Amino acid sequence: MEQRRCPACGVEFATTPPGRGATDWTACPRCRTPLPIVGRRDPPPLFRWEVLPGLYAPPLAIRHPRRSSRRLAGYVVLVAAALTFALAGAVVVYAAQALSPASYTVSGTVYRAASAGGGPLAGATVTLTLTDTGQSRTAVSAANGTFVFGNVPSGGLVVNVTAAGFAPAVLETFLSPVYQGSGGGTSLTFTLAPGAPVNASVTVASPFDTLEDFVASFGAAGVLLGLAAIVMTVAGAVPRRDRRPAIGAVGAAAGFPVPIVLGVLYIGVAVPWMLAAAAVVAALSAFAFAAWLVPLWRDARPPFLDSP
Repeated sequence: MEQRRCPACGVEFATTPPGRGATDWTACPRCRTPLPIVGRRDPPPLFRWEVLPGLYAPPLAIRHPRRSSRRLAGYVVLVAAALTFALAGAVVVYAAQALSPASYTVSGTVYRAASAGGGPLAGATVTLTLTDTGQSRTAVSAANGTFVFGNVPSGGLVVNVTAAGFAPAVLETFLSPVYQGSGGGTSLTFTLAPGAPVNASVTVASPFDTLEDFVASFGAAGVLLGLAAIVMTVAGAVPRRDRRPAIGAVGAAAGFPVPIVLGVLYIGVAVPWMLAAAAVVAALSAFAFAAWLVPLWRDARPPFLDSP
């Protein structure tokens, strides 16, 4: 069976095609207009059925769910925009919380390396430097190798441990109510190996050097996420009411950089759950982008590809 369309009233109906090169006649089921049913020809005819509708039968029309697909893509990208707005608000709240006054007690233990007999190391000099203000404090490890610094404010800090005959150990970390370095920053452990002062080992436990860097990263992330959410909101609202799939595709693509922004600005290091939420935003945006590519391809499809 082949699908036909009446050139007089436009109704579609199915007919059995005649043999190759043969012509048969049938009547339209609605308006009873006589219609020729032409069998397949090889080579194909010179003209299409729109040019000579009385001679050549119309091709099978492929129907696309235009409205439903645009509506679904719009709802999906609006959900992604709402989630992005929530992420933007969260990073701003975290930045504000990091600025709240806080103090910490930084303690730790200094050990000898196994090559030096192991066990706690007494008499090691521990210097704590606040990178935000440049102020330094010094303590000496006790007989059990422990040391304590009280009233340490939020921000970046560098802890330098030295002892005669041992290579120094340096730790760069960060303290705030939101994020305290990798593995925490208030209970530290240092192991000194025999060596010269030039053989110091440096451990970086945080990508943030100062409190200003932390707040700047979260603030920049909030601005970028807010802009992406606005673009996605427009993309979700406009194409559903107006046939502009290009706006929808471009707007949906605004959700792709959301995980990249959180990764580049180290937001995912400080707040891992936000990186997982950003991956959901990117997945929803990819679905909407693919849904809007279909009408874009259909509109840009060359006419000769539709020839029978």
